[in-house]
Amino acid sequence: MNIIKIGFFVLFSLGLAACSKDEGKGGLASIKGVVMVQNVNYHNNQLIGSPQPAQDERVFILYGSNTAVGNDTRTSFDGSYEFPFLVQGNYSVFALSDDTLNVKGAQVEIKKDLSLNSRKAKIQADTIIIYRFLEFDEGSSSIRGRAVRTLHDSDEDTTNFIQDFEIFLTLVGSPVVLERARTNANGEFQFSHLIPATYSVYAIDGGKDFETKPIVGDTVEIAANNQHRVLKPFRIYNKK
Repeated sequence: MNIIKIGFFVLFSLGLAACSKDEGKGGLASIKGVVMVQNVNYHNNQLIGSPQPAQDERVFILYGSNTAVGNDTRTSFDGSYEFPFLVQGNYSVFALSDDTLNVKGAQVEIKKDLSLNSRKAKIQADTIIIYRFLEFDEGSSSIRGRAVRTLHDSDEDTTNFIQDFEIFLTLVGSPVVLERARTNANGEFQFSHLIPATYSVYAIDGGKDFETKPIVGDTVEIAANNQHRVLKPFRIYNKK
């Protein structure tokens, strides 16, 4: 009788061992979460707006103590993602972010650690916020204006538009020229696809006496996407 009991216990233990699983797929538990993206001005590291849902962003999951990726998925339009059919255990989820503290071009993992403490646990992970650098011309706003010739000793604009005159675009406080534009036959110029930032738009005038070269321009704040600023005409005394 004791032999029968011992044999049954061994078989029962083996059965439990066979049914137990390490972290991974094959269970009834799940992990849900949201990824948000914070845009950053590549040229000065300033934040652009507030975090927005990260659409079609890859999210990865690590099973237990494994360092190799167990699976990945992509976020929906609202930044949400889900890893279903998981077994009980410990997991990590992460998304890749531009590294705003070190070398530009490098990426880092923004990771959240979680524990599924029951077979049917459904966990909502803390929001993952990633950072994305944007170049100045990766936006949807614009600045346009016109250069006109002004008569000597007069503040009145003339209809003599200045063609092929060079206009410069920089960030306020930076000497680096981001882009140059040249006026058309109507004296018009435009800078397109701008991200939110504060810009300096200017031209170098030949001056009244042809010796000094004053800067003619304006400071323009683009506070959000899809803003289109029109400047007052730049009055130029001499094209030199």
